[in-house]
Amino acid sequence: MKRACVWAALVTVVVLSGLVARADGQNVAETKAPATAPSGTGSSAAAAGSGVSSTPLAQWKHWPESDIHPDDGVVFGVAVDRITGDLFIILKPSAKAWGGKSEIGKSTDLAKTFSKAKNTIDGALLSSYAFTFDPSGKKMAFFLMYGSGGLSTDGGVNWTPFGSVKPKDFDCGVVDWDGGGKTCLALTHEAKGLLVLSNDSGATWKELGTGFTSPVGLFDAKTLISGKGRDLQRSTDGGETWTKVGDAPQADRRIQSVVVLKGVGYLATEKGLLASKDKGATWVPYGNPVDISGAQKKFRPAGPFFGANEKHIVLVGLDGVFQTADGAAHWTKVAPFPESINAGESSVAWDPVHNIIYGCCRKAPAVCCQLPPLQEPANNQKPPRPSGVQ
Repeated sequence: MKRACVWAALVTVVVLSGLVARADGQNVAETKAPATAPSGTGSSAAAAGSGVSSTPLAQWKHWPESDIHPDDGVVFGVAVDRITGDLFIILKPSAKAWGGKSEIGKSTDLAKTFSKAKNTIDGALLSSYAFTFDPSGKKMAFFLMYGSGGLSTDGGVNWTPFGSVKPKDFDCGVVDWDGGGKTCLALTHEAKGLLVLSNDSGATWKELGTGFTSPVGLFDAKTLISGKGRDLQRSTDGGETWTKVGDAPQADRRIQSVVVLKGVGYLATEKGLLASKDKGATWVPYGNPVDISGAQKKFRPAGPFFGANEKHIVLVGLDGVFQTADGAAHWTKVAPFPESINAGESSVAWDPVHNIIYGCCRKAPAVCCQLPPLQEPANNQKPPRPSGVQ
């Protein structure tokens, strides 16, 4: 069926071999491959990086039987609630419609049908780091370019637009979900690196100054992370003063957010994941290295994406989709990078409930990929013991 969803993906996925716990205490059934999801495999790929194994690679396909038609507009972004597997999309009237209203679509049947939110929010989304979900589900926020975005607390049915920001658009943003979702930190787009902070769920914003860059991170209402120049910097007083983080990597605009789960911060780097258990004061390797850059060594990550817990992780790069189920002790390349995707304008999302990756950009068909079950380490040997934070 013809679609005008323009898609691309650096995509991500990790295979869940157990149960994904819902926020209400119930359990989602063990990961299953839906009948309509793509399931083909391709040729094996060479291992990339230390401790990485290869496996027959899953292949990308267009969305099966989707009700997204050319007249419905173009998909500018995707996101998935990790608890329910519900898929959300940012829908625009055309590939050139950066500003103005965006429809929010929600699918509970693996992209077959979509229902629209009761209201709209301004802007467009072109990065996997421009949206953030509460790890417990239901609550989510989109930080949009050429608009502002907004926040939902009821599973995407209703949206509250963010308050006015000058300039009124974002590159990326994060929310302190552990603190109730009141504090938001965002980096504005095309505004000399203006960093802004909100303590009322985005209704009003305080300017913290210019010259900042990504990645941005938020551990609580006072503890912030941001790049400045080539340094990763940290504030413990709500952005009033900043201190260089000595053992962290240099700031890199291609890594847009610190991902926080259960109070631990995770940061994708060219040598794998770093983690911080002290709110960003120090950073150590998490597990073993993984090189997701490919033969051309072009580093453009998406993730980390988490499944049921911090052991189940997916990282995506130009070399493909990598996953681990043992806290980064052992990585497996499970899918290639989609050839049809423009990496610079991509948004990707992983559904750990059904083990499917979704991806989009403005100038390619919508794609998804059913990932294979996680393989055991080669020769049935136990993987090396991970270093760093566990």
